[in-house]
Amino acid sequence: MAIEPGRDKLCPLCGGRLQEKTATLPFVVKGTVVIVKGALAEVCEDCGEAFLTGKATDEVVALLQDAVSRGVELTVVTLPQVPSPV
Repeated sequence: MAIEPGRDKLCPLCGGRLQEKTATLPFVVKGTVVIVKGALAEVCEDCGEAFLTGKATDEVVALLQDAVSRGVELTVVTLPQVPSPV
């Protein structure tokens, strides 16, 4: 379902308004804990739940796969900041 231009995206959990910003998100995969800082996400203004954007999802999946393949137990990764499109 496409969002009409100019319309707010709504949180699928509580119906609050989603705002694009960076977030710190924890992931647990096969016993590996990865904390990702600076991930571009849509964050609900009401409940605070964060949803990764498409590009950020690709980056995070690659990080998770790398951490699991190396047998890391815990790692904290800060993603490089990308300038926001104007």
